[in-house]
Amino acid sequence: MKDKQTLYISSRYIDDDCNNVLRTMKEFGVLCNISPTKSIVKCSSKNGTCVTENGCKIILNRTKTEDVNKNVWSPLKNYYQLGCAYIKTNDYKGCINRYFK
Repeated sequence: MKDKQTLYISSRYIDDDCNNVLRTMKEFGVLCNISPTKSIVKCSSKNGTCVTENGCKIILNRTKTEDVNKNVWSPLKNYYQLGCAYIKTNDYKGCINRYFK
């Protein structure tokens, strides 16, 4: 089934404009729209400094749900050392790892 899916990822290994993620999706033939994002991932209460990461919002176009794990999540997880990603579909919102259980 083709479901509307949006994936949000962030990592210190993603460039500012998501071009490396775009190349990865292109390599796997994934039709998508990609927009760069910024995430604050940790802040220190002692000195008020925060750590930020580059991220990407990936809207999947005409991708079968069963292909998302193999052609989207697996390569992204490995290339950018991701532990989880937020996925939003018509019937699920949350961690992508729970989505495929």
